[in-house]
Amino acid sequence: MRIFLALLTILVVVSYFYSPNSVAQEVPDATFKGHADLIYSITFSPDGDLLASKSRDGSLKIWDVHNEQLMHTINTSRRGAIAFSPDSSILASAEGTDKVVNLWNPNTGDLLRTFEEHLADVSSVAFSPDGDILASGSADGWVRLWNPHTGELLKTHRSIEDVSIVFRNDGSIMTYDVNNPPFPNSPIISVWELETTELLYTVEPDVDEVFGVTFSPDRGILASAGWGGVDLWDANTGELIRPLPIRRQVFFRTTFSPDGRILAGSRDFGVIEIWDTETGSHLRSISAHKPEAYAIAFSPDGQILATTGANDYLIRLWRITPPDEVEAPEPPDFLKDKNLQTWIEDFDEGHLKSWTKRELQRERVTWKTKNGQLHVRTVAWCNQRLNLGDQLAQKTNYTFRFTAFPIDAEQLSVKLSIHSTRNANVGIFMGKNPHDDLVHPLDNAYQFANHRLGDPEVFRGTAPPEIGINLDEIEVIFDRGHFYVYSQDEYITDFDSRTLNSIDLVGIVVFPQKCSSIAEATVDNFEISGLSILDGGNLDVHPKNRVTVLWGNLKQH
Repeated sequence: MRIFLALLTILVVVSYFYSPNSVAQEVPDATFKGHADLIYSITFSPDGDLLASKSRDGSLKIWDVHNEQLMHTINTSRRGAIAFSPDSSILASAEGTDKVVNLWNPNTGDLLRTFEEHLADVSSVAFSPDGDILASGSADGWVRLWNPHTGELLKTHRSIEDVSIVFRNDGSIMTYDVNNPPFPNSPIISVWELETTELLYTVEPDVDEVFGVTFSPDRGILASAGWGGVDLWDANTGELIRPLPIRRQVFFRTTFSPDGRILAGSRDFGVIEIWDTETGSHLRSISAHKPEAYAIAFSPDGQILATTGANDYLIRLWRITPPDEVEAPEPPDFLKDKNLQTWIEDFDEGHLKSWTKRELQRERVTWKTKNGQLHVRTVAWCNQRLNLGDQLAQKTNYTFRFTAFPIDAEQLSVKLSIHSTRNANVGIFMGKNPHDDLVHPLDNAYQFANHRLGDPEVFRGTAPPEIGINLDEIEVIFDRGHFYVYSQDEYITDFDSRTLNSIDLVGIVVFPQKCSSIAEATVDNFEISGLSILDGGNLDVHPKNRVTVLWGNLKQH
């Protein structure tokens, strides 16, 4: 009986953490039926009239977008990418194990020509911006450049195995590969300049495995999607721009709108997530397919998103509304009040008693103050406890509470600097004092974690916008349930708390990103401004209780 109850507890907890967000099944604007297996690749013609799809059933289908009709079915290989020429007159198809590239007339379905020089599986094809070059890449690492109009082989380059090809707007060409090493090593994406064979940069996404890499149309952003989330990188330097909200999900593919402003990602549970790449904010969730969504593509005008299901073999079209331009709001008037007072915490030796150490179920945490900074270090423990995708870290973190502000404050400004030095989820939060600190210490609070802004209760589907930001100077202004976020006096974003109309808790939270990792962070320049801020304050460490976990049952000691 005890074993049965333990298993039942595990199932309940697993279903809580891993059940999909409560997004109702939506009705698409159009549905195309005809494939009999997984649809690997879909793409719109640049004129927006046609949609091509290639499936594991060995068929290439061409659809009339406006009339929602199937025009042609062509027998091809089971694998390989497809691409339209810029003038929409040619559809190129990489034919996988057939080791060829076929060019088709998309309006008639006729075969125009076949390129047969490859000696290994052909996986990728791409047209140059002017349409005068077609590049094809094979599993043996050879890239061939063709004249699609005459069939002439123009050039051959040695690249990398399982090469994928990207043309820049200036006509130069890049290739990239993905290395997904066994756990616990991080995946690595390498980007190369093809003609010079120069390695431009490598990036290491914060996911367990990478399934898709996409470049924005202007090649300014690289999006990596995988087991754990989606990250945005500078496509020219490889520097991380921001991780996108909705982490710890499995993302299969991403696609940019033609202007690069919107990014869509297909993930588990059949959901399509849509973000604003300018701000990093989450725009919309679409419950598109059951059980999983897979291939996705934007129409040339960016107003239609085509999606495919991993198991339903359908293509669905969805109308997408572009986000509004970002306009910085005026700061609340209370910041101009002559009675405004500011309390500054300089983290001198007096407040934290120089050094304290405490053990918790999840972490061993040490902290100290030095040279006006707060230094925090945590070590995660992972054995003999319930570990569901590291989510328990959010339930047993360390909170440093600041108490030098009025209870139930309606208007506050909090400014500080936070630097994550190693594997740290670290940030500030402003919210209500939780009733149960051991189970939900961050309910109704908003935090900067891993250089992202968001609601720690990510599974409740109510997270506000998340953004990638430099935390050298962050200011959060709370004004009667509304949050305004600034970085070095530059407006970033704002959002409503939905449930939070007043604040009685401001603090700092630190916990490791992953099980068995060490997290290190420093906090500096902490100040709180309000209409009745006290002259001095105290810094309280919380929780003060040790916590152990016995298969899902939290026990306090």
